[in-house]
Parts: sequence; structure tokens; C-alpha cells
Amino acid sequence: GDVQTRYNFSLSAANSGADYYFIGSAQDFTWQTFYEQANKNGLSFWTQIPAMGWVSGSKTKEWSFSQKKYGAQKSNECTNQPDGTTWCAEDAGNGVWINGSNVVGNDP
Repeated sequence: GDVQTRYNFSLSAANSGADYYFIGSAQDFTWQTFYEQANKNGLSFWTQIPAMGWVSGSKTKEWSFSQKKYGAQKSNECTNQPDGTTWCAEDAGNGVWINGSNVVGNDP
């Protein structure tokens, strides 16, 4: 899937999944704005409504595998970023404990 697969149209929020940190955040667009702009320009478009069991439930930046909550994990959102990067969250773990087993029973 892509960001649209996990898009919550009622909040205009989505979460990333391909980066393994499953971070939810507000989107800088709404489907209504996109539709209005396309319609104004005489364009038609297709849209999709997510049918997944889990989509972002908040406009605040949050993640599924907090290291504070579940313990140290193999990587976090800042792992592959240059030193001094300020936009990433070290608490956002990847859901894999240091020993290689998956975090289970989590309640994001």
C-alpha cells in the first residue's frame, strides 16, 4: 500500500508504513481541497477509500512502537539520519527488539 491506503479522510491524516516506524501525522491536504482544485481545472479523478482495519487516528505525530513503552529496539526513526537531525523521533522504534524478535501485544 501507499499513504492513501492508510489515509483517514475524516481527519485528513495518514500514517507511513513502508519506513517500518508506522508514524501517523496530519496531511497538508484534504480530499475536498484536491477535488475542488481538480474540478476547477476541468479534471476528473479517481479516489480510494481505505478498507484497512487500521488507519491513522490522530493529526499529531505518533508511532506504534515506542521504545519508552516497549523497550530498546533495533532501530528508530533517527537511525539512518545524519547527526543533528531534529525532525526525527528517537522514541519511534521499528517494532523489532534488539534480540531480533518482533514486539508483540502492542497497543499503539
